[in-house]
Amino acid sequence: MEGCPQSPAPELLGKNALVTGGSKGIGRAVALALAARGADVMVVGRDREDLRSVCEEINRLGRQARAACVDVSSREEVERLVNELVPAFGGVDIYVNNAGIPVLKHLLETTPEEMDRVLDTNLKGAVYCLTGIARRMLEQGRGGCIIVVTSINALWPLPGQAVYSATKAALEALVRCLAVDLAPAGIRVNSVAPGAIRTAMNKHFTPEVIERLNARIPLGRIGEPEDIGEVGAFLASDAARYLTGSTIVVDGGYMLRK
Repeated sequence: MEGCPQSPAPELLGKNALVTGGSKGIGRAVALALAARGADVMVVGRDREDLRSVCEEINRLGRQARAACVDVSSREEVERLVNELVPAFGGVDIYVNNAGIPVLKHLLETTPEEMDRVLDTNLKGAVYCLTGIARRMLEQGRGGCIIVVTSINALWPLPGQAVYSATKAALEALVRCLAVDLAPAGIRVNSVAPGAIRTAMNKHFTPEVIERLNARIPLGRIGEPEDIGEVGAFLASDAARYLTGSTIVVDGGYMLRK
């Protein structure tokens, strides 16, 4: 109707996003937050049923979704993702590196097999993906945004999580280096460091543990995946256009109570 204000277009309309570990937890929340703002999303994970479910949710938001069943710890599978699946999707403008697994053990109790598994997924898998996606973005020549999900464990020592924390600290270093290297091409690189978040990965969060955490966290509660999803969507938007090499800590103030 003449004279009526037009609703603004979704801020990420026309953008293609790729989220690893996107079928559940934080990755799922980020994928849905990006889709809600207009992005089409390729969701990467290993559980086909979970992938199907999140893709259906993205479709209900009116966006295109693509599931990619990929083990990021495999260099060959990542190469297939970057060289075949991403071009078929139309390229990538937003990459969220979220895939990761925990090991909740003291360093002296961690077996070599457990150490290899965590390093292969959290660090080597991240390097494979970041390298491949960065090259793809450079070839596309249209800039881009890379978001790496780390952890407050990377910044603030927590007992019994040495190997997991080491992988997240390494990712923080990668963020700084890539931010400088890719800035001339208009590619921003930032990280999100979640605190205590209610996800399936945190199976040790019993009601008693949650009660203790809630009492310790200044905002009075542990986080939900959507709390991280919204921050991821912000970093992907033009509102964060002057942010690169930064870490946003999303922990309800938990680190302030050390």
